[in-house]
Amino acid sequence: MDDKIQVGIRFHDRMGNYYKIVQVAYAIGTREPLYLCQELNEAYELTVWQDDDLKVCLKAEKLYSEDETSLKRKNSYEKAKAAVEGETFEKEKTFMEYLGFGEKDRGPGSPQSIQKKLMAFLDADSYVIKMEILADLRGKIDEAMLENLAVSLDYDLGNGSLEEKYYSLVRYLQAKIRYEQPRRL
Repeated sequence: MDDKIQVGIRFHDRMGNYYKIVQVAYAIGTREPLYLCQELNEAYELTVWQDDDLKVCLKAEKLYSEDETSLKRKNSYEKAKAAVEGETFEKEKTFMEYLGFGEKDRGPGSPQSIQKKLMAFLDADSYVIKMEILADLRGKIDEAMLENLAVSLDYDLGNGSLEEKYYSLVRYLQAKIRYEQPRRL
């Protein structure tokens, strides 16, 4: 993979959202690159990604060029997704073992697994871990559980569908991760 990130590159984030880099800007004080990315799934919203965040996504996935076929994109995404899931599983396994959960408690979709992940979310020390757990719970939790997670963070989800509330909480955690990390010296 190139270290040079260019305009036009397409990528997926951990949530499965598909983005395209449309512009590169630089922070005034630090000259750190900031990437303006357009979501290609539904709303075509523009978001700003920091260099480190974008490199994490691109590390797990092959860079796309404009002229690749859809099939090649899908195949390389599946490989990247499998690599990320394996990495996430190892982190989750270590974290769950730290919390005292055994192998039988981690069956995907089991009520015990969901309940234990919710407890792990509440007990997590960092927003990054909370984000990973929330990503694992996508599509498995109901609105009441999502509200409880938001309340634990002193955040109001407002009105909307379950999916809108989920993405609202994701954006809130992304902001917490980005802006409440210790400053670099």
